[in-house]
Amino acid sequence: MIITVDKVNKTYKNGSLELQVLKNISFKVDKGEFLAIMGSSGSGKSTMMNILACLDSQYEGTYILDGIDISKLTENQLSEIRNKKIGFIFQSFNLLPRLSALENVELPLVYSSIPKAERHKRAAELLEMVGLKDRIHHKPNELSGGQRQRVAIARALINDPKIIFADEPTGNLDSKSTEEILEIFKKLNDNVKFYGKRGKDPQEKTVAGEFGIGIIPIDKSAFDVAEKNNLTAIYPEDGLCWVPEGVAIFKNSPNLEVAKAFEDFILRPENQQLIAELDGKDGAQMVIEGTKGYDLGLPKDKFIKEDIKSFGSQRDDILKKWAELTQGK
Repeated sequence: MIITVDKVNKTYKNGSLELQVLKNISFKVDKGEFLAIMGSSGSGKSTMMNILACLDSQYEGTYILDGIDISKLTENQLSEIRNKKIGFIFQSFNLLPRLSALENVELPLVYSSIPKAERHKRAAELLEMVGLKDRIHHKPNELSGGQRQRVAIARALINDPKIIFADEPTGNLDSKSTEEILEIFKKLNDNVKFYGKRGKDPQEKTVAGEFGIGIIPIDKSAFDVAEKNNLTAIYPEDGLCWVPEGVAIFKNSPNLEVAKAFEDFILRPENQQLIAELDGKDGAQMVIEGTKGYDLGLPKDKFIKEDIKSFGSQRDDILKKWAELTQGK
């Protein structure tokens, strides 16, 4: 969960007068969600935005951003959160008029002590992504409203934020520019990494056209789905991981004899054969050698077999390597 808001209240005071603009607001936002906050003028949209963007810390309730309790942070810590975890896009663009598009985009990196060459490279790549490759040296007054907002979007992305807050980003744009900016937002959101809670999530979303690639276990159903939906099932040339679907008996658990009998039942050759047929496994994927599964055309000579006893022994090393590869994202 990237955002958790729980019973947030906000009251403005002016002498003896009090105006409560937010009352017991609670909601959650998961990674990859595209959320719009809507309401009439004066309903508290901007106030809620300021709290979410760590611009206003004077409120009651709980606000958790990317696992961090925002209410417990100092002003310096809030400033660091805004610079590293949040991207801002404003209705009025907020571009510096004397700087070029490239210089405006790279500006947040100046405060992060990123070398100049690296700043230029990253800013140019983002401007190309939003369709301004040939406008990187233009100043804001040389760009249309839609182009200036594209520069603002690129600037919001330069620090690779966890979340982007856009405050009426199309309010000053014509209908054509509005459609173009909303399409950029949609593409950005579609590119967010997705981790399914169910094994079938990647397969179903790839079939539906929501994803270009889905990573799933290799079995007959994967090949059947690929053939039926004009997709391609692929696997690494240098080897396939063999992941056993194990059965475990906990120490000191009740009914140990019954559990052992069930384990013996599962491992009988005839029942392994039945599992191979029901689950659509290749014969090389089965625990009992000689079990005839489906011939999925897997490169059996490159099958990487693991010692089941070693499973979990390298968990910390694997998690560390994964964090390095994904840079903690």
